[in-house]
Amino acid sequence: MQIKKAAVLEALSKISAPGEGVNLVESGAVTNVQIFGDEVTVDISIANPSLQARKKTEVEVLKIIHSEVYEKAKITVNVKVVTPPKAASNEIKGKPIPGIQNIVAIASGKGGVGKSTVTANIAVTLAKMGFKVGVLDADIYGPHGTRGPRGTGAGAPQPPLRSFFVVYQKPGRGPRGPRGRWTI
Repeated sequence: MQIKKAAVLEALSKISAPGEGVNLVESGAVTNVQIFGDEVTVDISIANPSLQARKKTEVEVLKIIHSEVYEKAKITVNVKVVTPPKAASNEIKGKPIPGIQNIVAIASGKGGVGKSTVTANIAVTLAKMGFKVGVLDADIYGPHGTRGPRGTGAGAPQPPLRSFFVVYQKPGRGPRGPRGRWTI
């Protein structure tokens, strides 16, 4: 039997890709149809990257061509996942901060999980790599981190702690208020 490309496209117009409401032909998902005797090769591009979506599309194409066009056709279906281009993800929203190129946020919804330790370790590592590093601890519930020199107490103003090329200002009167911590 002679298989016609128009018959294959008509059959493919009766199914749609998973998650899309438009049929494969109208949406432009069918990128190529080639026919050699009783062999049919169909190239399809879909947006859903899941294996389940690819397999379902492949099975539906096989079924519809076998039932609508030619039952004994040898069909090859090539399903390609096309993802839309991503927007710039490393963008600081709002007004840019002079002298700041990158911001790394360390956060958790729970206390006592080691956020200050992780922050200190990352800051020291980046400083040793040659980067200028600043740490802002915006903890609104209370101070954490090192306590400073012995006998000074957590509430007393203290000089900046300089260690491993990172400057850490203890809580006290700083540019962020009585609980603000900052570094230079």
